[in-house]
Amino acid sequence: MQKDKITLEEIKENTFVKTLIRVGNENLRVMGFTEHGFRHISLVSNIAYNVIRLLGLPEREAELAAIAGYMHDMGNVVNRKGHHLSGAILAYYILDGLRMPPN
Repeated sequence: MQKDKITLEEIKENTFVKTLIRVGNENLRVMGFTEHGFRHISLVSNIAYNVIRLLGLPEREAELAAIAGYMHDMGNVVNRKGHHLSGAILAYYILDGLRMPPN
């Protein structure tokens, strides 16, 4: 059974998401990259939310943009190169596991 709505707060509190962000950020730090942890993803999440709202789109679409912004760098846990692809796969399985509807 699918859940009606997954919220940004649920994603922020998800232990697996938190671990992916923390370890991915540490991987990048070791490689000499700038911070890509919770400060960065929170900023991206807020910007994504605000852009969607400024465009006059519905609140739910803004929250989905915020969720995407929050999860956008999870693939750094695998590698920086191709992190968008590994991140998309991770996001799919996390959201599917939370029973988020595909639409």
